[in-house]
Amino acid sequence: MAGLRSSLFAVCVATAVLAPAAAAHAAAPPTSVTQLVASPANGQVTLAWTNPADADFAGVLVVQKAGTTPPAGADDGLTRYTGTAQTTVVTGLTNGTPYSFAVFTRNTADEVSAPATVTSTPVLASTLTGRTSAGLADYNKTVMLTATLRRSDTNEVVAGEPVDVYRKVYGQSSFVKIVRVTTNAAGVATYKSGALAKNTQWYLAHPANPLGASKTATLSTLVRPIMVARISKFVVEQNVPAAVTVTVTPNHAGRLIHLYQLTGKGWQSVSYRNLRSNSTASWGIASNVLGRRIFRYGMSAHDDHAGVVTTQFGITVVPRTLRSGMSGSDVLDAQRRLAAQHYDVGAVNGSFGFDTVHATAAFQKANRLPVTGAVDAATFARLASAPAPRLRYAQSGNWVEVDLTRQVLYYGRNRAVLRILDISSGSGQLFKVDGETHRAVTPEGSFKIFHKINGMRTSRLGQLWRPAYFASGGYAIHGNGSVPFHPASHGCIRITNSAMNRLYDMLTMGMRVYVYRS
Repeated sequence: MAGLRSSLFAVCVATAVLAPAAAAHAAAPPTSVTQLVASPANGQVTLAWTNPADADFAGVLVVQKAGTTPPAGADDGLTRYTGTAQTTVVTGLTNGTPYSFAVFTRNTADEVSAPATVTSTPVLASTLTGRTSAGLADYNKTVMLTATLRRSDTNEVVAGEPVDVYRKVYGQSSFVKIVRVTTNAAGVATYKSGALAKNTQWYLAHPANPLGASKTATLSTLVRPIMVARISKFVVEQNVPAAVTVTVTPNHAGRLIHLYQLTGKGWQSVSYRNLRSNSTASWGIASNVLGRRIFRYGMSAHDDHAGVVTTQFGITVVPRTLRSGMSGSDVLDAQRRLAAQHYDVGAVNGSFGFDTVHATAAFQKANRLPVTGAVDAATFARLASAPAPRLRYAQSGNWVEVDLTRQVLYYGRNRAVLRILDISSGSGQLFKVDGETHRAVTPEGSFKIFHKINGMRTSRLGQLWRPAYFASGGYAIHGNGSVPFHPASHGCIRITNSAMNRLYDMLTMGMRVYVYRS
């Protein structure tokens, strides 16, 4: 090639001698090329430049040398291109070896310009594709970053190569290199992050070596705060609030929190608060409209964190707690429900009186609810769904069952419950009468009514209203002015005087009475 270059120059010189007109060339030396750049690739370097606009421009000469010292002149190295183009691809190079290039221009007088030089190292180009295990992660959680390194020519994976992990956390102005990892046999580099506190961006990069540099696209992980709503109760009475406290972690003091309600048009904001300095906000959710409503809380996304919503929850508004002395349509509704389920409610008149209190207590006992004698939210809900009590001794005719565990009396007729009353049976305590000590126990077993008194019976232990005796020893079902919601008698089965008035004629002689514990 050097010989060919010398011959070309000889031809140009000879031409200049034979053509006197060509001797009138520019006095200034040729202008060098500009904007010379080198783009390395697998075993080659692409050179590009901009030719000068000289009128006597005749072409360029590209000279190459190994190493980092560029050719000093047109004869100092290996000629790789001559012509008038503005780019050339130099092939046959060794990857990882630096090469220096000089580009000279020639004018029509065959004068050569000063060189434009550049040094470049050919490399085997690579591709690095990455991903994150989660584009959205909860606060203080980790993510896994992975990147696969491949040769760009064959797409084969490359093992044992370094990969640098760069990170930029919200608030930082630039990416910071945090660790170097190495690709495994599958060409995959992995990195598990630490606990994430704010929105974070990443990229992974393979540094240039005999294998070309490459990097992934920017990967993003949005960090979602932890929002917890603590609700005091999910069933409330009309106009009685359920207290709710919302806490956001990490602290977002001053940020706006919305209470959303699910409607036919989707989630609608119905209230909002700013988080206090301790990152909490409080609500009282109340309504006078009966029924169940679905809510959730949410905080919009900000630059530092993703948006977040709580798990949805339902609050059911039920009627007011009905107590003795109240009246109204809701009392009437409760009485009707009790009566329909055979509880001895007395008059169904919309007034919450003595009999309604004991009917309510009987219902609560039978359904294992707290016994208060008041129709609260839990009792109201149970009234709407309680199954019919199951009798232990379903049979034809009439009979009585006394459940000492639940403290209720069932009056049965032809295999079905006809009436249910609350009772107070033997307390189990010791007592003295006529100098003798006894234990207040109600006998268990199968008995029959053998004696009745239609009026007040005064005994050693007190007064018994219209007693119906079922066991020897003076044990009777009778009315009493004191019927607490717990066992308190000396052994008899106490019911209220008014209940006994309604039951007395139904307790016939010889009727079977079963007393048991459930």
